[in-house]
Amino acid sequence: MIKRGDPPFALRRWRESQVAYSITSWRTAMATLGCLRAFIKGESITSIHPDASAGYRFITGKRRALKIPNTPGPDVVPSVG
Repeated sequence: MIKRGDPPFALRRWRESQVAYSITSWRTAMATLGCLRAFIKGESITSIHPDASAGYRFITGKRRALKIPNTPGPDVVPSVG
């Protein structure tokens, strides 16, 4: 069961609130990545801000740490923080 504060719950609530709007796939992807980041870190979240690029930066930073090939370098996607 998911509850308030869980990233999947926050994503579901955000998506339900955006039904009346035309959401770009980029905003949806950033919202999903933000929730994935919070889930991986074990954080609880109550609201989603898909305009921030921290989700993509977080995933790219993890890929660099794991030395996964074809990951954009820090000159293309700066690290988080």
